Amino acid sequence: MKRVAVTGMGIIDACGNNPSRCFENVVNDIDYAQDVKDFFVSPKPEACRTSVVLSPDIDGLIIEDGHRRIESMPRYMQFGIHATQQALEMAQVPSTQNVGVFMSNITHNEDEYDHLMDLKIPPSKAVNIPHDALSGYISQYYKFTGQNMSLQAACATGLATIDYGMKVIDDYDYVIVGGADAGANQIDISLFSYLRALGTKSMPFDNDRDGFIMGEGAGVLVLESEEKAKARGAHIIAWLHQAGHASDAMHRTSPSGKGAVDAMLDAIYIGGYPDVINAHGTSTPIGDKVEYESIQHACPNTPIYSVKGKIGHTFAAAGIIETIYSIMAMLENVIPPCHNVSNPAFDVVTKPTRGDLKKTLNNSFGFGGKCISQIITLNEK
Repeated sequence: MKRVAVTGMGIIDACGNNPSRCFENVVNDIDYAQDVKDFFVSPKPEACRTSVVLSPDIDGLIIEDGHRRIESMPRYMQFGIHATQQALEMAQVPSTQNVGVFMSNITHNEDEYDHLMDLKIPPSKAVNIPHDALSGYISQYYKFTGQNMSLQAACATGLATIDYGMKVIDDYDYVIVGGADAGANQIDISLFSYLRALGTKSMPFDNDRDGFIMGEGAGVLVLESEEKAKARGAHIIAWLHQAGHASDAMHRTSPSGKGAVDAMLDAIYIGGYPDVINAHGTSTPIGDKVEYESIQHACPNTPIYSVKGKIGHTFAAAGIIETIYSIMAMLENVIPPCHNVSNPAFDVVTKPTRGDLKKTLNNSFGFGGKCISQIITLNEK
């Protein structure tokens, strides 16, 4: 597979609603955590083993007037529409219908629980419940006639979506790949509480980490083949290289690390050795340890950071949001710090650090042993 050009980026998460603002806030000292009770109140303490979430300011969304009934859509769709519009505006792509749309979603809608308990869901809500609702809406709104679909690969969904879009890139004038999730809801918080995966604070690679914090947001990329991007004189921001894939066929929630090592080595073989690693780094006791040890096996002595300390775990959006942070870090030549890390268990970046960054390894590892890693390189002018 050839490298693929990134020509547009759109993002919204707890740090902001555009790439520049998000990066500015991911390197500062401010914590953006919110009280989970601002989103819902759980009837059972054991079904909400966290007190905070990390969600965007929905009032800060910038969405063009043509999107009707946007207020009636679930948060994840609003996030995804905002990020898509932003990515398309940045890419300045020509008007065409030959576009593939791959927008993924994992978590449940914030009011789905109430509707299910009432045993009644209005049609205007029901149409937005399937996980492929956002891809269908984007395709319809912009009149894109290429394939539209949603993928699921647990926490690795974002990179899986990018990888699929890259595989079919030659079939279209360009493709839109994105992920959007809004997991601060009773169903998802309960699910991960019972799995004992949630923590009290997002602090990747800290000795006191006790689980991940639910994050919300969306990331969207416009991807073009190298030939088509250059032919139209597009502004190419960065290049994505073929992802490395592996399954850690050991345990669905406690990986051995072999899958992570294999995915990273495959990605490095294809895209080259990285200057820095944007780790999956969720703040879980087992996951962070296994990932760090795997990194030391695959590419030792390479600076490591995770942005999840600032934005939480955004699930389907994570791999794409973190691709955007990887690109912004290279553009700014600044390695973001692992936020909330005051007692590091491992050698990771804990304060903003200057560096000559041209190549980043981005990791996404998910329940079920799903392991995907990808090299991103800055476009050299």
